[in-house]
Amino acid sequence: NIGGVFFKNTCEKFTVTEYSFQQQVFIDKFGPSFPSLRSLLINSSFVFINSNELFELPRPVSHKMIYVGGIALPKRKELPEVYLKLFSKYSSAVLFSFGSLARTTLMPIEMKSAFINAFTKFPNILFIWKVDRGTANDSFYINARNVFAVEWTPQNDLLRSGHINAFITHAGLNSLSEAIFAGVSIIAIPLFGDQMYNAEIAKKRHIGYVINKWNVTENSIVDALKTILYDKRASFKMKRE
Repeated sequence: NIGGVFFKNTCEKFTVTEYSFQQQVFIDKFGPSFPSLRSLLINSSFVFINSNELFELPRPVSHKMIYVGGIALPKRKELPEVYLKLFSKYSSAVLFSFGSLARTTLMPIEMKSAFINAFTKFPNILFIWKVDRGTANDSFYINARNVFAVEWTPQNDLLRSGHINAFITHAGLNSLSEAIFAGVSIIAIPLFGDQMYNAEIAKKRHIGYVINKWNVTENSIVDALKTILYDKRASFKMKRE
């Protein structure tokens, strides 16, 4: 169909551009006789995939595709004292991060207000929100008493600390993998690319709740939080998996 053709052409254009940059790195290192990365890919014996096979959606897969999801996850480190002090003041905690590509400074004020208004409806829950550099001390965040805005967060360590009960994420592959290995249910708000597929995995496997990025409202956020935090089926499913 038209969508498939568009997606194929877009991916090819993107990968060709990436190949040209990466190709030059190998040429600079090994000389101009180094074979093209495209030809090496075509003739590869195996393809290692950074995804968890047990959570993938059913589909035909070549025996040459080897799943190694989680192999690159770092070991858990102890959290800074500031987080431990915060956890002691609340009954539970939620981590909110859209990674490094989605900037909170570009997020519409209506959407940010929807998150803040929704979070304040759960006064006994701590919300750790990863925001852009230089904005953590903005009054917009400080005035919300149960919101802790940070410009960098040890995401993997927080998820595996045992204190995080839900993870609001853009559903990037690394974030999904970290949540799965930590046993933390997610609220996925996919923005682009493979995030839509990753969010669908969370939905189909009953380990997450999906909010359409065009429908991020106070009510939709509250509904998602109530489902993930208080519906024991979602938590049990994630722990069992």
